Amino acid sequence: MDQVRIYLLTLRKRPSRGKGYFAYRLEFVDQNGKMHEKELYEEEKDITANQLALVAMYRAFEALRKPCEVEVFTDSLYLRGNFVANLENWTLNNWLNAKGEPVANGELWRRLEEVTKPHVIRFNMAYQWPARRRMTEWLQRMKMEHA
Repeated sequence: MDQVRIYLLTLRKRPSRGKGYFAYRLEFVDQNGKMHEKELYEEEKDITANQLALVAMYRAFEALRKPCEVEVFTDSLYLRGNFVANLENWTLNNWLNAKGEPVANGELWRRLEEVTKPHVIRFNMAYQWPARRRMTEWLQRMKMEHA
């Protein structure tokens, strides 16, 4: 199984709904030892910070063409915590939370669950990496240009 690193970055001005920006970076080394990288930057018009993190992750996984071992770097405790602790239970409980209520952002979680099924995933909260500064600067410029 190929080993892939996914770096997720989101930028929101406020926690309420509104415009937000996300980026992901995929890195993997092929069988010949050559490093491959892919980056994507996008803007979402009407979204919360938690929704933005979900969109960033499922878009990154949509770019994977075959099952991989994936290390995900994110600073989103919402994304990591719910993916690790709750996602399996939500799928078993017909997308209801422990209170018997529909899961918040359920449609996005269903999309994420579907695209991540074939992969082995672990999260890394050590969130400093060489491209982060460049990605952050790019997202901030994008935000200023579209303000």
